[in-house]
Amino acid sequence: MKRLVLTLLFFLGMHHMWGQVVGASIFGTVKDDTGAGLPEASVTIKNIETGSERKLITDDAGRHAAPSISPNRASYSRAPLCPRP
Repeated sequence: MKRLVLTLLFFLGMHHMWGQVVGASIFGTVKDDTGAGLPEASVTIKNIETGSERKLITDDAGRHAAPSISPNRASYSRAPLCPRP
């Protein structure tokens, strides 16, 4: 009986460990001077320590997301936009 109770306590406590993630996420919006979101803008997140890059394109509202990136120092940049005709 004691073994059953200990087993149940072990598994009841396990749900906290499954939710742990080692990493970071960056979410943002690229906006123009009027505050409107810029669709299809190019965003680059670069890991300063490893040199790896993640390139993103914003959605129709100018939003972008980079989940599950390594929690190191990073630089964040947006490519210059060309004016539309």
